[in-house]
Amino acid sequence: MSKFTQYLQTKLEAWVEFEGLDGFEVEVAYLSREELNKIRKACTRTAFSPATRQKEEVVDNELFVSEFVKASVLNWKGLTLDHASTLMPLKFPEGTDLAAQIDFDHEAALELTKNSPVFDGWLNDVIFNLSNFR
Repeated sequence: MSKFTQYLQTKLEAWVEFEGLDGFEVEVAYLSREELNKIRKACTRTAFSPATRQKEEVVDNELFVSEFVKASVLNWKGLTLDHASTLMPLKFPEGTDLAAQIDFDHEAALELTKNSPVFDGWLNDVIFNLSNFR
């Protein structure tokens, strides 16, 4: 047993403000390298490559993103349609209440991550930075 094993926290969660979007906060989980590797391994399959005529390991990117978001984005509050429209290209019918809140669910978190390079980059910066969980 290592000197640190007895002290190691395996589950760290925190609410982190998304700067620049007033009131938008995301509850995130810290992902260790080991946890990220487990997700990647679960999303990897062996496939035959016609080019090399050998079996190769291939990551299912769609599944990886889904599992990554499921493990790292736990909740949010304060995400409005207006905020979402600054994070990804959205078009609303005239008269839409842009102050309306978007409820959290895994599908919404996945869509935001897939369609917003800004949110995806922020998420990666936040969840791998241990200081956000102190």
